[in-house]
Amino acid sequence: DSIVNMTLTVNQNYEVNESQTICNDALPFEWNGITFTEAGTQFATLPSLIGCDSVVHMTLTINQNYEVNESQAICNDALPFEWNGIIFTEAGMQTAILPSLIGCDSVVNMTLTVNQNYEVNESQAICNDALPYEWNGITFTEAGTQNVTLLSINGCDSIVELNLTVLPDYDTMLVATICDDETYQENGFNVSTSGVYEQIFTAENGCDSIITLNLTVSPSPINQTIVGSGKYCEGETGKEIRIEGSEIGKIYQLFQGTELLFEWEGNGASHSFGIFENGNYHIWVIDSDGCSRQMGEDIIIRPTPMPPPRQIQW
Repeated sequence: DSIVNMTLTVNQNYEVNESQTICNDALPFEWNGITFTEAGTQFATLPSLIGCDSVVHMTLTINQNYEVNESQAICNDALPFEWNGIIFTEAGMQTAILPSLIGCDSVVNMTLTVNQNYEVNESQAICNDALPYEWNGITFTEAGTQNVTLLSINGCDSIVELNLTVLPDYDTMLVATICDDETYQENGFNVSTSGVYEQIFTAENGCDSIITLNLTVSPSPINQTIVGSGKYCEGETGKEIRIEGSEIGKIYQLFQGTELLFEWEGNGASHSFGIFENGNYHIWVIDSDGCSRQMGEDIIIRPTPMPPPRQIQW
């Protein structure tokens, strides 16, 4: 008899749990002859190194590849615009492939809107009395051009330029003299006494026009006594026309009807114009301002007929 001693060794059959995460774009995923088309758990029986079958469970997790749409608006003066290594030189859409936090590529589409920076030219006309003129924080003290940078509705800077025209306010001084029986009725005035008056009009340019009138009323000459009206006998040379007194510097004129017969400058004394026959006469006096008036009433001179001779009976 032989005695045989057997030593039996028992190797384990292993059951192993594995897990793996892949990105969605790695599907379908091959593992030990098994094809994953989606996330889940599959198992495979594999021989181990010691020849025993081992069951391996694979749990597959699939992370998504994302496609993201972004949009952004910038001002024109921000060009060129750099985004994730891509340079925009104008409005449009560009795509960048970026790794996400879970390690999978994500497609990001950027739509870029470019808002304009505006340059605006304005013009305005004001009257001189509106100075100083305030405009967007800028003070004009005279006509000229200024510009300011403002924020437009789309959030971009806009340069606005204002060309300011200053229209003149017209000031006119009038000096006038009228006679005391006259009324000054020009340029909107209706006055008859000496003084300074003012009228404000709107000129053609829309601004105030101020007319100042310095009016002097010239007093009427003194009404002197005139001698001359009456009758004279036929055969005589006529009657003397005489003015009893005068004012220095004033002109005295003798008319017969509309005919100027004589003119004399007053010297403060009386004056005789001479002897005149049958007719209607009148004397006018004119001062240095051109004011004139008739002195007294008409001078009427008439001859008196001689009576017929009487016969004397003896």
